[in-house]
Amino acid sequence: MNEDKYFRSSQYSIIFLSTVSGNLIIEEYTIIKAKDGDTVFVSGEIRIKNGAFFECNLKTEKLISESGDIEISGYLHVNDSIVIKRGNLKVNGSLTTNIIDVNGSLTVKKNFSAFSVNINGSLNVDGDMKVIEANINGKITILGSTEAKIIITHDSVEFLGNVNIGTVNAEKNVKIRDGIIKELAIKGNLEVINKLIFDKLDVNQIAILGSATGGIINIGNKLIVNNNLTFDSMDIKGACIINGDCEGGNINISDSFNVKGNLKISGMLNVNGHVEVNGKIISNFINVNNGIKAESVIANEKINTSGVIIVKKIMKASVIKLNKLCKIIGLIIGDEVIIGEKCELQDIYGGYVELGRESKARNIYARDIRLEEKCIITGDMFFTNNLVIESNVKILGKYNKVNE
Repeated sequence: MNEDKYFRSSQYSIIFLSTVSGNLIIEEYTIIKAKDGDTVFVSGEIRIKNGAFFECNLKTEKLISESGDIEISGYLHVNDSIVIKRGNLKVNGSLTTNIIDVNGSLTVKKNFSAFSVNINGSLNVDGDMKVIEANINGKITILGSTEAKIIITHDSVEFLGNVNIGTVNAEKNVKIRDGIIKELAIKGNLEVINKLIFDKLDVNQIAILGSATGGIINIGNKLIVNNNLTFDSMDIKGACIINGDCEGGNINISDSFNVKGNLKISGMLNVNGHVEVNGKIISNFINVNNGIKAESVIANEKINTSGVIIVKKIMKASVIKLNKLCKIIGLIIGDEVIIGEKCELQDIYGGYVELGRESKARNIYARDIRLEEKCIITGDMFFTNNLVIESNVKILGKYNKVNE
């Protein structure tokens, strides 16, 4: 029959143990060393009332501490659960358990594995961490890889190794080296050093990513991606900078949008600020309120934009509506092309083409053409159906009605 072993020793006493059959109860702060080898085995529970230091490896069924700090110089293996009611737990080796609840901080110098983790203070792991669920009140720092189903923290997080996590909810900032997080909700800032793969990304403040591939993006402030970005939909309340190619579904941006590579959108591009793309813009529907600068702009359905527009090669869509003060260096092609006032254009090919007051174009080839007053055509103009010209229009080249 197993019996409990009680130690009511004075503080800082040293006890040598090897195997305890039953429970081990320590009432005062005690240093425990292994009598034989480097490991102490306790078949039952370990109950500590005022802190302890285990200068050994430790294996037990359950560890319960009422008060004081607990430190293990080697590894700690607990089959059932660890409960630290008031104090910190430090393991200088690896830690393996099923359930752990610490009303203080937890530090693990090597690997950490558990099913359920509840820490009222900070969590620091120098090795790899593998858990199912973790609720951490303080800051999380993991130097190795992290594998988890759900992690919740009321502070900041640093995942400095590769991650494979289902859900992360953080009240403050999050830093990630690289990996997979299916759902990420952050009230602070997000920094990803390399690549992040995700399903849903919600960041209240600024997000800075190395590169990313994922689904839904919601950013409360600014998004910066240092390489390529692929996504399903994106809603940015501030500015967005992509220092590579950008490809996705729908985009809604409240401020400016800058892409160093090409921009390819299968849905709608809706930007309240200025859009500047070093390469091509390809989308289904484009709505930009403060001008576009790009090599080419192509939309399956409609382009609607205001502000200064500089397109080097071609702008093409079924419907093109450009408001005043646009400047197009390249070719415009559209079934319906409506140009605002005081625009400067090159060649236009269209079904119906309308130039606003004081606009200037080189050549126009269309079915129907309407020129408002004081327009200037520096080249030729050919139409197959109707031509409407208001007062003080100058056509420097020839204009003729031709057969289709």
